[in-house]
Amino acid sequence: MSGVGTPHDKLFKALLEDPGRAATLVREYLPADIRDRLSDDPPELVDGSFIDEALAGSRSDRLFRAMLRTGQEALIYVLMEHKSSPDPRTPFQLMGYMIRIWERYGEGRRDRLKAVPPIFPLVFYHGLEDWTVPTAIADCLAADADVLAGMRDFRYMLHDLRHIPDERLSSDSASRAGLAALKYVFVADIDVETLAWIIRDLPDDGLFLHQVFEYLLLAFGARREIMHTAAARAKSSEGENLMQTVGEQLRAEGRKAGMVHLTLKALERRFGVVPPHIADHLEAMPVEELDACFDRALTAETLGEVFRAPGSH
Repeated sequence: MSGVGTPHDKLFKALLEDPGRAATLVREYLPADIRDRLSDDPPELVDGSFIDEALAGSRSDRLFRAMLRTGQEALIYVLMEHKSSPDPRTPFQLMGYMIRIWERYGEGRRDRLKAVPPIFPLVFYHGLEDWTVPTAIADCLAADADVLAGMRDFRYMLHDLRHIPDERLSSDSASRAGLAALKYVFVADIDVETLAWIIRDLPDDGLFLHQVFEYLLLAFGARREIMHTAAARAKSSEGENLMQTVGEQLRAEGRKAGMVHLTLKALERRFGVVPPHIADHLEAMPVEELDACFDRALTAETLGEVFRAPGSH
């Protein structure tokens, strides 16, 4: 589906762009024996992505530079899997990303490749199915124990958001809300109380509030009544204003990918599998017409009525 990865990617990066929030999450999700070896200085965000362009819609990444208590440098690579089901290629692709990181580290100074910093990979996943993919390359090898004993593996730490209790997602309320939004995005029957809890945990103002609320609106906007109710319960009178403001921003900024995704999602729930050419048709629409098309998608009796201009026969 066109543009599915965009809102997930945006929220994930928003979660980690604040140094304090990033430091909290990195320390909370690293194993204790690694966390205890880090210095007290917050990790430093490193620019750039190491994901293939073809996969950018289904995953996003962040790289941090950190210092160990020994004074040595370390790298923390955080990958977010946006697929609704586990990808068995992940261990191999993750190894490729780590190699690219080390190659960049040695650019212009090949001698640095003789002693590259350790990379601690963290993978976050929020899909519908349980994660069944091995967390180390060695576990993917068809080899007996004697052969495997002579090999070193590169193991990452998986955090399946679906299996983490809400209150343990983070000690920071804003980070907890952002991770909860990612955790519940694929839950079709999400209830008002859960949405209200997520919104209630958000700060009362600021950029991150709008970033998370925009994500929720894109994810659950097809059920406007539940969004209105949840926002009103969480933020009282501010909830309605927030819905209106974010909705206006979505249209004003021309975020058609999100609207196309939302409309297709509504169409699939109403009419089942949607022909592939429908996505192209929606993407070609002006924003105003696309918005009206989305409204018709919520009530139309047939797929044809969604695309029939008002007053036509």
